[in-house]
This record gives sequence, C-alpha cells and structure tokens, in this order.
Amino acid sequence: MANVYAFCNGGDWGVICPRCGNAVKSRIGINKVICIVCWPGIMATALQEVTTVTNGITQKILRPVPDLAARQEATIAARQAQEEYNVMFPPNVQAIADIINAEPDINWKNWYPDRDEVKAKTKGNAYGQSLADMQHEHDHHGARP
Repeated sequence: MANVYAFCNGGDWGVICPRCGNAVKSRIGINKVICIVCWPGIMATALQEVTTVTNGITQKILRPVPDLAARQEATIAARQAQEEYNVMFPPNVQAIADIINAEPDINWKNWYPDRDEVKAKTKGNAYGQSLADMQHEHDHHGARP
C-alpha cells in the first residue's frame, strides 16, 4: 500500500491520487483513502421508494440512498488492486489545522508538504511552510488561533 501526503487547500484536507493525479478529500484522523475517480463504486447510490405527504397529497418518490453492497464491493476491489493508500499527515498537523481554522479568509487556509508529487499538481504555492511562518502570515491577516 503506497503512501500519499496530505495537504490543505481552502481549509479542506486532501491528497493526490498516485494513479490518476486527482485531488481526493481526506480529514485529519482518516489514515486511508481510495480515489473516488478511480473507484467510483465507493460512492454508489441506489434509489429507494418512499411515500411522502405534502399538503395532504400522498405520493411515492425515489430517494437516493447509499448502496452499501456496491460500496463494499468497490472497496474490496480497490484494496485487492492495492489502491487504498496510507494518508501521511505532518506530525504537527493539529497545530497547522489550528492556525488554518483561525484564518477567516478561505484564500489563506492552505498548507502544502514539500513533496514533488504534491508540487506537480499545486503549482505556485509555499511548500513545507513552518508553523512560525504560518503564524506570522496569519497574524498579518488579523487571525489568531
């Protein structure tokens, strides 16, 4: 199982899929990820018939619900293909998140590791920024954790 390195863009944590190069959302504490572009079945939905009553009128509608069997099948297939990845967060991820979360401007809620595979997809950003540099930058914007 390959390692992928977490980054934060606009306050959302994610990783770059090594197979297709797309960004895949993640969260602090979620240490494994499967790309939904490569394995769309992990987000499979089915339609469930439900009865609703609105203003005294009863009708049947189809509501999308998770297709748990299809999702499990896709997850197993991705694991067998060794395309479930270990998410590697920086050791000080919570301190980084505290600074990011205190920033009111979404354009400044970013952190990128100093990794070539992330640099290739996120050009023009500061990589491997230290906590002190982040704090200074965010203090300049008037935000404090």
